[in-house]
This record gives sequence, structure tokens and C-alpha cells, in this order.
Amino acid sequence: MGTKLPAIEEDALDVLVNYEWPGNVRELQNVMQRLLLTGTERVHAAQAKSALGLLRTDWNLQNSQQEAFWSHRNMSPWREVEQRIQREYFQFVRENTQSDAEAARLLGLAPPNFHRMCKRLGLK
Repeated sequence: MGTKLPAIEEDALDVLVNYEWPGNVRELQNVMQRLLLTGTERVHAAQAKSALGLLRTDWNLQNSQQEAFWSHRNMSPWREVEQRIQREYFQFVRENTQSDAEAARLLGLAPPNFHRMCKRLGLK
């Protein structure tokens, strides 16, 4: 009961207002819960981006991976590239949802199809 709610700074509010919110109200509730759990007195833009899954702390690694991906030496058959992209996206969605059922819903897949895809992609 005696928990003090953090103040949301203007920059964080801008991030939240300008986010496209592809999910439903539950997504907003989940993000707000993550922000409340930070335990800070004030919520800043970086915390809002992190709660939304927009903040990457490994930019250098990501940039080097992109350079390697687009290198002529690393051209691969389409099926291989497609599977790599699917694996990364499925993993991203799973990490940013609370359950596989929610991940399946966001991806527009029936849960059995989602689980089958995860297994095929080596995520289960």
C-alpha cells in the first residue's frame, strides 16, 4: 500500500505516446507494469524504450552482424536466410511477451502452429 508511483518524465511520455502500439490494451498494461517494477522515482525515455523492447544495448554487435549479413562473401540460399530471419524474429517476440500463447497471438498463428514453428527453428 505505501508504494510511491514513479513520475513519468516528458521524454518517456513522448516515447510512450509516439509508440504505434500494435498489441492491445494488455500490451500497454504490461509495459506500465515493467516501468513500475524499475523501482526508480522517475521514468526516463531509455527506461520506456527498454520496456517497449526498443532499446538495444548491443548496437556494436548488431552493426557488425548486419555488415556480415550483407557481405558478398556471406550470400546464402534464400531458404537459409529466411529461416535465420524467422528464428531471430520469433526469438524477439518470445522475449518480449509473457507467454507463448501471447507470442502466437501477436504473430497471428494458432498455438500449435507457433509451437511447430519454434521447434522447426530450433527454439524449443
